Amino acid sequence: MGESLLPALSYDRSGVILNQLHYTEEKKPPDENDPLTDQAPKKTDLPGEGDLSRIRQILTRDLNCFFVGTPDLSVYRHDVIFDNRLSGQVTVGAVNYAKQWHMAKIYGNLRYVFVTLRVLSAAHNVGTGVIVVRWRVSGIKFLEMIMGYVPKRLWRQANLNEHADILMEAVSTFSVDAEGKIFKHVLDNKWEDREKRPVETVDKIKAKLAKLKGDVPAPSM
Repeated sequence: MGESLLPALSYDRSGVILNQLHYTEEKKPPDENDPLTDQAPKKTDLPGEGDLSRIRQILTRDLNCFFVGTPDLSVYRHDVIFDNRLSGQVTVGAVNYAKQWHMAKIYGNLRYVFVTLRVLSAAHNVGTGVIVVRWRVSGIKFLEMIMGYVPKRLWRQANLNEHADILMEAVSTFSVDAEGKIFKHVLDNKWEDREKRPVETVDKIKAKLAKLKGDVPAPSM
């Protein structure tokens, strides 16, 4: 007879197989999630440069067309968190996120005869996986449009942008995961550089006043 393909089995006195478990363990594939396994893949929670650049371009395009277009939901996770610190509300889910977007768009178009959102700056950080977009909303009400249509030549797009009132300025911070999907959007109206400028200006004024006081001669008696 030829050599058997089955492993040799040994039995104890009760007839229980002893080395079957050992045989099964030898054939068990390595656990990829085991950190002690050399074959375990090394994963990172941060997206790559390419994903951040691509998403930043999509966000810039969508925000510039905020009141006339629809967002590209393919770059958001289904459980995306929207932290609206302007209203103090937090919503979860891509469907609810899209509803918030459309409600803001409808409100703006009903309240203003001309309304637009313009991205002021957009930047991403590979070390943190965050995209920061600063933007401004401007608009013209119906009565203002009637009163200034002819004298301000508001039939021209450039004049509309020039004479539109600034309604709000804010910053959006988008957090991106390793799969290239946005999992959190924080909306705030606080700009760090704008908050620092008044402090620096006050410090400079105080320094100048102190210098002027030191230069003024004391009155003679």
